[in-house]
Amino acid sequence: LELGVPCFSIRVRSVPLAMGNCVTAPLYALSACLGSCCAAGCCKLACAGFVNSAKGARCLLLWLQVFAASTSLGFVLASPTWLEKPCSWLDSGLKLGSGPSAVGVCECFNATALAPQCLSDQMAYRIGAAAMLMYLFLLLLCVSGCARGAASSLPVLKFMALFLLVLAFLFVPNSLFSGFGFCASIVAAGFAIAQAILLVDFTLTWNDIWARAESSWRLGGVSAYRWGLLIFSLVFLVLGGVLVGHLCSAFSEGAWKAAPLTALGVSVLMLLLSITEWCQVGTLITSCAIILFAQWLTWEALAAGYRPSDGSVVSLGPPAWLDLTVGAAGLLALLAFGGSWRGDAAPSPVAVELASQAQRGSDSQSASSRDEESSDTTVPHTEANIDTWDFAMQCLVHSVAAAYVTSVLAPSTGTAPCIAWLVALGVSLLIYGWVLVAPKVDCKPRLRSPNMSVCR
Repeated sequence: LELGVPCFSIRVRSVPLAMGNCVTAPLYALSACLGSCCAAGCCKLACAGFVNSAKGARCLLLWLQVFAASTSLGFVLASPTWLEKPCSWLDSGLKLGSGPSAVGVCECFNATALAPQCLSDQMAYRIGAAAMLMYLFLLLLCVSGCARGAASSLPVLKFMALFLLVLAFLFVPNSLFSGFGFCASIVAAGFAIAQAILLVDFTLTWNDIWARAESSWRLGGVSAYRWGLLIFSLVFLVLGGVLVGHLCSAFSEGAWKAAPLTALGVSVLMLLLSITEWCQVGTLITSCAIILFAQWLTWEALAAGYRPSDGSVVSLGPPAWLDLTVGAAGLLALLAFGGSWRGDAAPSPVAVELASQAQRGSDSQSASSRDEESSDTTVPHTEANIDTWDFAMQCLVHSVAAAYVTSVLAPSTGTAPCIAWLVALGVSLLIYGWVLVAPKVDCKPRLRSPNMSVCR
């Protein structure tokens, strides 16, 4: 403290203030050092890594989906009520009012009784929106001509970006993400149509392989493979019948009961058509699987739109673990579907040449050329066989799968989701019906199964 006097000045030292400076100065320097080191380390980590194959790019997208889904599942199983204290600090710091109710996800604490469920749903919405936004951004890069960079570059940054997006979404109003959850329930129905195509193709291929397989073991003059097809067909048929009974008893009011009975009637007609001599590609196991799948879609539709007459709120949909299992099986099948999606792409010629040169390391000239090439495009940077269409379709499938996971963990019901699932049911049945009649209109097979016919 300095006191100014015309001829001289007097400096008065505050001992407590000087001691405080001695303590805080090293702490300030340490925090500045650690902060800069941490920021530099995060930036270095975000820029690290490179994916050197198409299979690696597919696995990266899958692990990103697993990371998002498992995080959402964790918040659903254990509601993040620990956010109450940070919300109180934020509210008091911004001086927006009393109580943790002002910003973003903190709005859930307005209704104390519903806060845990609100927090779980809102966190699932935010994580699902972040994952969907990430995949759609990668899809945009693909159609913009940057498929190889989107697939191969910055794998660690993709996970960090997902975390940062969720962190930023915590401050966005809940109403926006409630709307996203409603839209996700509608988009999730589109995932079922892709599952229907895969189911038809898989069962037709299954039937074709087992029917043509030569077996040395026969039971009563019938191949064991034929017995296997009959047994699995019977299992699918029985499960479909059990599900019809469950739906008719659970949704017994008004016209709700008509939905499973109508789906059963249409699918049984297709079963009868498929076993006639007129139908060239019909199989028993495919028709029975369609009966079961039609009832599954009916269950999803009724659960999305059903409201008891007494106004009570009940959950009559499939168990979450069963829903997630069906979705995971469909996602894995979609990612492995057709052509290069099966993950059998051959290694690039550049990578093969580099490997052969490494084995012939005795030649100094080849070793120097290898070093020069690796300085420009190291093994991870060799042409990675990234097909633009293949990677773009995977990003699209993952974005729809993120919406499906969100609709399972935080379901949003209403008339629109119910109609979307009913439309998915109708389209799935039409797809199978078209497969049965396609050979009669001179169509050629395009999918993997020799029995699966779709017009070019």
